[in-house]
Amino acid sequence: IGLNDEAIKSAFDQAAADVKQWVDDLPAEPETADLDPVEDLLAPGQIIGTPDADASFYEPQVLNDTCAVRCQELVLQCFTGNDEDFESLLQEATDHNWYRPGVGTMPEDVGKLLNLHGIDTKTYRNADIYDLAYELSQGHKVIVGVDSGELWSPGAEITEDYFSETADHALVVTGIDTRDPNNVLVIVSDPGGR
Repeated sequence: IGLNDEAIKSAFDQAAADVKQWVDDLPAEPETADLDPVEDLLAPGQIIGTPDADASFYEPQVLNDTCAVRCQELVLQCFTGNDEDFESLLQEATDHNWYRPGVGTMPEDVGKLLNLHGIDTKTYRNADIYDLAYELSQGHKVIVGVDSGELWSPGAEITEDYFSETADHALVVTGIDTRDPNNVLVIVSDPGGR
């Protein structure tokens, strides 16, 4: 899913603004020896990640609280090429108490289903656009926790936003598109499907 949907776009405006500012600050002809390898990942004119290939594995979540399991299913399918059985994955996550019906998956449990299936994971807290770009450039898949209200109903959660913003939804960042430096896009696969 691209960021044409205003609700999704608003959730990533800050990340895009950070990338745009970085792009704006680039010298006209940088000396390649002076470039930071991580910053170079966000150079204009490219797509970082594999959003088109990853899109073939997209499936919407079947229950309101299964987003993290659905995201891990997408990652498993991307790496193995196998059509994973969602119900079996959901049962495995339930059996290990990583998914709780009516509650969902706690942030600290996201990735454990992948580990169970032999896929190593790394956890970041407060990752930035450079962390995303680096992981995508390494061929890794990135599951992020987001505030679903910011995605689906921007401005509707004024009270929550005033006191704190809480991640209550998971999605997969599948790419970063820097082809237009004035409109950098973060491309996501959102199992919430809105």
